Amino acid sequence: MIINMQTLRALSVLFIVNIQLVHTLNYKYLNLTGDLIIGGLLPMHHLKEGGGCSETIVENDGIQALEGMLYAIRKINSEVLPGFKLGLVVMDTCFSDTVALDRTMKFIMQKIKMQQGSNFWTCPNGSEPVAIADENYVVGVIGATSSAESIQVASLLRLFKIPQISYRSTTPELSDKGRYDYFKRTVPSDIYQSKAIVGLLRLLNWTYITGVFEDSSYGEQGFQLVMKAASQNDICVAYSRKMKRYFSSEEEKKKEMNDIVDALNAHNNTNGKIVVVLYAYLDLVEVLFQTIYERGYSGRYIWVGSDAWAAREFTKAGVQMVADGAIALLPLAKEMPDFDKYFTSLTPDNNKDNSWFKEYWEQVFNCSLSAKDCTQHSLAQPKVQIFRRGSSRRGNGTRAYQPDLNIYFVMDAVLAYAHALKEIHSVECPGVNGLCDRMKQNVSQQNFGTRVLTELEKVEFTNFIGLKFKFINGSEGQSRYSIMQYNKMGTPQWKPIGTFDENSSFVLDENFISMTKESICSAPCKVGEALITSRTDKCCWECNPCGEAEYLSTISVCKRCSDGTRPDSNRTGCISTEETYMSHENKYAIVFCVLSTSAIIVTICVGVIYYRKRETPIIKATGTEMSFVILSGVIFSYASSFIFVAYPSPASCGGTRLILGLSYSLVYAAILVKTNRIYRVFNIKGNQPKKLAMISTQSQLLIMAGVVVVEVIILVMWIIFKPPDVTNIYPDNFSNILVCKDSTDFSYLGALVYPFILMIICMVYGFLTRKAPDGFNEARHIAFGSYAFCVMWLAFVPIYFSIQNNTVRIACLCLASFINATVTLLTLFFQKVYVVLCHPEKNTRESVMTRKRMFTIDTSDLDKLSALSKIRGYSVSTFNSFAQTRKNSKRSSSEQHLSTKDLSISTISHDGRKERPNSFPEISSSPAVMLELSDFANRNSLDIPARGSCRERKNTVKVKDGTFIRNGSVKAFATTSFYPICLEIPSENENNEVKKKNPAIVVTPTDEVEDTGY
Repeated sequence: MIINMQTLRALSVLFIVNIQLVHTLNYKYLNLTGDLIIGGLLPMHHLKEGGGCSETIVENDGIQALEGMLYAIRKINSEVLPGFKLGLVVMDTCFSDTVALDRTMKFIMQKIKMQQGSNFWTCPNGSEPVAIADENYVVGVIGATSSAESIQVASLLRLFKIPQISYRSTTPELSDKGRYDYFKRTVPSDIYQSKAIVGLLRLLNWTYITGVFEDSSYGEQGFQLVMKAASQNDICVAYSRKMKRYFSSEEEKKKEMNDIVDALNAHNNTNGKIVVVLYAYLDLVEVLFQTIYERGYSGRYIWVGSDAWAAREFTKAGVQMVADGAIALLPLAKEMPDFDKYFTSLTPDNNKDNSWFKEYWEQVFNCSLSAKDCTQHSLAQPKVQIFRRGSSRRGNGTRAYQPDLNIYFVMDAVLAYAHALKEIHSVECPGVNGLCDRMKQNVSQQNFGTRVLTELEKVEFTNFIGLKFKFINGSEGQSRYSIMQYNKMGTPQWKPIGTFDENSSFVLDENFISMTKESICSAPCKVGEALITSRTDKCCWECNPCGEAEYLSTISVCKRCSDGTRPDSNRTGCISTEETYMSHENKYAIVFCVLSTSAIIVTICVGVIYYRKRETPIIKATGTEMSFVILSGVIFSYASSFIFVAYPSPASCGGTRLILGLSYSLVYAAILVKTNRIYRVFNIKGNQPKKLAMISTQSQLLIMAGVVVVEVIILVMWIIFKPPDVTNIYPDNFSNILVCKDSTDFSYLGALVYPFILMIICMVYGFLTRKAPDGFNEARHIAFGSYAFCVMWLAFVPIYFSIQNNTVRIACLCLASFINATVTLLTLFFQKVYVVLCHPEKNTRESVMTRKRMFTIDTSDLDKLSALSKIRGYSVSTFNSFAQTRKNSKRSSSEQHLSTKDLSISTISHDGRKERPNSFPEISSSPAVMLELSDFANRNSLDIPARGSCRERKNTVKVKDGTFIRNGSVKAFATTSFYPICLEIPSENENNEVKKKNPAIVVTPTDEVEDTGY
C-alpha cells in the first residue's frame, strides 16, 4: 500500500502527540460556543524569517476573514438554523503548513476525546486535558488560506473523516478526489484562473511574457497551468523563474531577488516594457517590488498577478510605485456594505470574541492600548503611516480599513456547513426546534463527517450578496473573476476594470483596452511568411516569405503545393486551382476570329474576281482551276483559327490535326502541279515537237487530288492509332489549363511534315521555271512564299514551346496560320488582281508572253556561236549562202531573207555612199543579221522593248523587225516570248576573214507548242 508523504507526516505528528500525551494550549485561539462547532484555520500572524509566527497581524486574510466568519455565524444562528447554534474555534496558522498541521491536531484530539472518553487523555501532571470547545464536537473545518497549508491539513483530516472547506486555496492539486476527498472550496480552482489570465493576455495582445512563481504547490502548479494555456494560445513565455518561499538569511533573500530582477531585465518587449506573470503570496511580492524600487526600475514592468496578492494593500516603502498599473485576477469581487459597516464599528471595547483584535488595532493605529488616546481612533478614518525615518503621521488617503472584496467566500463556507447541518437536522429531528437526542448521538459517531460531506455536495443557496452558490463537480467554487488594476494616484487602491465568467467571456473597460500596447518581441509574420525562431531568444523570430506556390505546412516550414493546387488565402494549405481553357469568348480568340473572318471575305472576293475574269490571258496563264484550289487552302488556313480557339475536346483536337495539315497540303499540292506543268511545257527537248501528256485540266486536278489524299491518309491513320485527347497542364500552381494533348509536345509538327516536303518540291520547280514567259513565271512568288513558310514555322516552334501561357500559345498558332495564308494570298494572287482591276490594258496575250532576260553571244567564233544551241527551246544551224550573199551585194542597199518554218534571217548591206536608205543613217558595209519570229504561238512579229541594252549602244540604228546595226560590229537584238537574244558579229577585217567565219545564222524552235489555253 502506498501512503503519500503528507499522510506519513500527519501520522508521525499524531504519534508524537499520543506518546507525549501533551495537550496544553500556550497560544491564542478563538472559542465561540455553540451546539455544533466549526473549526477555523486562519493566518492571524505573518510567518517570520526562519519559521514560526511573527508579531505582524495579517489584515485581509486574517482579521477580516475571522470577523467575516463571526458575522456569518451570528446571522446564520439568528436567521437560518432551526433552534440550534453553530460555534466557532479558530486557530492561527501563520501562513505555515507545519503550524497549520499542528493546529489541526487539536481538532482531531477533540474528536478522539469525544469518541473515547475523557480517560483516554491525561496530562503529565495527571490532570484532565482542557477541551478547546467545551464538550462539543467539531463537525468541520474552514481553511486553510494558502494551498500549501490546505494540502497538509486535507491529508490529515481525511484520515479522520472531517470535512474541510477552504475559502482561499486554489491549487489544482486539491481537485484530486482520490487524495483529497474530504476537501472542498468556495473559490474556483487555478485551472480557471490560468485560463482567465491567458485569455486576458491574448485579448491585450501580450504574447511576449515572463513569469515568476513561488516555490510552493500554489505557485508551481498555478504557473504550470498558465504555461500550458499560453502555449495553446500562441503566447510565448520567454523566461520563468522559481522564487524561494523561505530564506535562511536576509542576504540570501536579497541575492535571490536581485538575480530575478537581472534575469527579467533581459526580456524587454518592442515597447521597452517587461510583462511579468507573478504567482506568489503578498509577502514575497512586496519583497520583490521593494528590490525593484531600490534599483530604480519602477515603471519598467507590467505585472499580471494571481489572486494571492490581488486587491491587497501594499505596506512596504516604494512598493506602490512599482505596483502602479498592475493587473490581477481575483475571484469575483463584491462589496458588502453591511459587513463594512459592521467591521468599521468594531473597537477593542466591543469586540471581546476576537482574541487578536487588540493586536490589530495597535498595529493599524501605531499605538498602544495602554495609552489613553489609542481607543479614540476609528477604523473608518485614515490609518497612521510609518515612514523609514521612524517618524509617523496620519495619512491623508489610506483608510485604516481596506475591505476585502472576497470576504463573502469565507461566509459562503460557513453558509455551506449551516445548510448541510440544517438538512441533516430536518432528517434526524423533524419538527424539533434545536438538537434532538438522536442527532446529538449521531454527531459523535465516526461516520458523521461523511454524512456532512455528502450533504455539502448537494447544498444550494443564495449568499449574503445575492449570488447563487453551489459546489461545481461537488467540490469547486464557481469560476467567476474580477479583473483589478492598481492605481497609486491619489488614494492608492485596486479598481475593477472587467470581469470573466464561467463561459470564458470577458467584459473589459474600453478605455483600459485603448490605452494598452501590445507586448511582442518581434512583429507578427504576415500571411505566407515562415517564422524562424531566434537562437538567442525563443520568443523572438524573423519572418521569411514563402514562395508564391508554397504554403506553411508548419509555422516555420514552407512547402510547395502539388500540381493542380495552389495555396489558400491563409497560406496554411492548398486548394484546387480552377480549370481554365481557351474559348471563343477570350479576347485573343475574338481578335483572331474577326481577322480570320475578314480575311476569308477578302479571299472569297479574290475567288469571285478570278471566276469572272477566268477567260482573260493573265488569269488563264495562272491556271484557273489550280488557283481555285489554292484559294480553298487559304480559306482553310484562315478558318483554322476557329478550331484552334474552340473548347478543348477530342473532336476539336482532332479537327486541329486535320485542318492544320490539310490547309497547307491543298496550297502546296496545287502549286506543285501547276509548276510541274509549266516546266514540262517549256522544257521540250529535241528538234521535233511532241505531244505532252497529263497537262489537261482534268489531269492536273486528278494529280493534285492524289497528292492531297496522301496527307489525308496520314492524318486519318494518325487519328486511328493515336486518338486525339485532352489533358490538364500546370505551368504554375495558379494555372490549371485544359488543352489538347498534342499541344504539350511536338505532335502538331507531324501534320506539317508532308506540306513541308511539298513546299520544298515547289521551290525546286519554281527555280526550274524561272525562264518561262512572264505570264507563267511565278518562281519568285513561290520562292518568297516558301521562304516565308520556312522562316515562320522555324520561328514558331521554339516560341510556341517556350511560352507557358496557353492562351498566348494558341494565339501564336492562329497568328502563324494567318500569316502563312496571307503571304500566299499576297504573292500569288494580289498582283494578278491588281492588273485585272487597275491595268486591264496589260491583260493581253502579248504581255503574258513577254520575256525580259538578255543573252549576248559572240558569233565570231563558231564554238561560241554553238552556245546558242544550249538555249532552251532553240537550235542553231548555219548557211554558207550568207557569204555568197555578201559578195554579190552591190554598193546599193539591198535585203535578202533566209526563212525557216517559223523564223527568217535577213542580211542587209549598204554601199559606201552616205545615204539614208529607208530613213536609216549611213552605216558601214558590215553585214547585219536580223532574227524575225514570223509565226510562233500566234505571234507574227517581234516585240521591241522601250529600252534595251542594244539600243543604248553607240552608232546603232533601228532596222526592220528589231535589228540594231553599229559601225564596226553588228548587234542584232530580238525579243521573243521566251528569251531575248543579243547577237554580236565582228566587222570585216583586211583579210576578209568574216566571209569564211560568219555563216548565216538561223534560230528555230525545237518543237511545236500546243495551244493549251495559256
